[in-house]
Amino acid sequence: MTPSAPQRWPAQFSLFCGSEVEIRERGLAISRSAARKKARKMAKPAWHVVGNGEVILGDTWLTANLPGQQVLVSFRTITSWTPCKGGIEIQRAGWAPMRIQVPDASAFQEWFGYLVQGKTWRPPVLQPLHQALPVTDWCYQDPRFAFGLPSGWSPASADWLARVGEDYTPARMLAGATRQFGDPFLVLAFFVLEVPPILGEELLTPATIFERPDEVGAHLAMFFGGIDVEPARL
Repeated sequence: MTPSAPQRWPAQFSLFCGSEVEIRERGLAISRSAARKKARKMAKPAWHVVGNGEVILGDTWLTANLPGQQVLVSFRTITSWTPCKGGIEIQRAGWAPMRIQVPDASAFQEWFGYLVQGKTWRPPVLQPLHQALPVTDWCYQDPRFAFGLPSGWSPASADWLARVGEDYTPARMLAGATRQFGDPFLVLAFFVLEVPPILGEELLTPATIFERPDEVGAHLAMFFGGIDVEPARL
């Protein structure tokens, strides 16, 4: 079973959460923490239909297309899945459970099981920081986050922090370091972001790394993970 192109099906999408209002506002991108919070205030969680569209199965991603919305689901964020009437139900680390129902359920289930094999969720590994190389320079851009730098790294300029930081608004870039290679367009970067409460409530704060590592790891897998053999390291 080797697909020559992404597999496509017309589909109906549903989410398991506590409020139809919430999914109308945020669609398939609703997070698990948001679903839990809404469920405490609203009705008992249940399956709610989001809408009809198309599901596309690729090698490492599931794409859910609805009118005016496209959501990518990395296989690495899927903790488990089960066949259901008309399709599948998937549990996602960091996001609300999703149900996908299609006309040809048996073929869809077979393809999905084949494509996700060996590519699904692996819990992140929490590890302490340690000094691996001699320190040759220091980054003092913010006294709360002073850190040493090994050879080849240098503190980022204020202009670089301001320019790159625009991509992370409303979070604020406090400090950073870069390592330049021979190619002027190839730069490694390390930086410290200050995340305001409006973001930290559901995405990333220091506390969430320890309290909800699965959700943090899921976001990393979604944006950076691909199908790496090793789990995310936090």
